[in-house]
Formats: sequence, C-alpha cells, structure tokens
Amino acid sequence: MKSLLFTKRLSVLLLLVSPFVSTAQIEAPLIGTFNVIDGSPIETFIISSDKVEAIIDSEVVEKFFFYEKEGYTYTLEKVNPEVTSIDLSITKDRKLISFSYTQLTPENIRLNIIFPNGKEQELTMRKVQ
Repeated sequence: MKSLLFTKRLSVLLLLVSPFVSTAQIEAPLIGTFNVIDGSPIETFIISSDKVEAIIDSEVVEKFFFYEKEGYTYTLEKVNPEVTSIDLSITKDRKLISFSYTQLTPENIRLNIIFPNGKEQELTMRKVQ
C-alpha cells in the first residue's frame, strides 16, 4: 500500500515538473548564426538550444521557441519578438510551425518548413559561427 501511495505521489510530481524540463532541444548542428542563401527574405537566423530569432537589417523580426521534437521534425511556437520564454504547461492556441533539415555540407543546411496552413517553404542557409 505504501509503494502505491509513493508511486501516485511521484506520478503527480512528474506531471507538475515535466512541462518545465525538456530533454529534447534543438540539436548542435543547428545551433549558431546562419546567413540565408536563398528561399527567404530573412537575412540571418540566430539559433540556440531553445529558440530561433529571424533577423532583417540587424533587427529581430520573428522569434520562435522550441516546443517539441518528434523523430527528425522540430515544432516551434511563433511568438512576438519581445517574448523571452514560453510556458508549455499553459493550454492555449499556439502558432506552431514544423521543420526538418538536411545537412548539405558541414556549413550549409537546407530547412524544410511546414506552416499551420499546410504551406511549405524551403530555404538554404550557411553557418557563420
């Protein structure tokens, strides 16, 4: 009986903590600064383990936070550029986009982006650092 009670308490604790702890983030090959070669008016992407910032004329024009990863596909939540974090435990309508990538060369990556309306976009970028 004690072990059942312990298991229930542990389950509740994990449910409360799990939205704040994520084991899957954006992988190392995608982390860094990338110049867009073709496929987008965005000039630069700055990618960290939990967010992506899109830059035009040295200004952040779009920001995305890591939401989940399933297989080789990442899902990001689009937010206003001034947002500093997201709370995954809050249930709400989210502006989600999905993408996968192909490593073309050690410096070049092709992103395949799928928007919520089903529109697809492909762009190529070169790693700066």
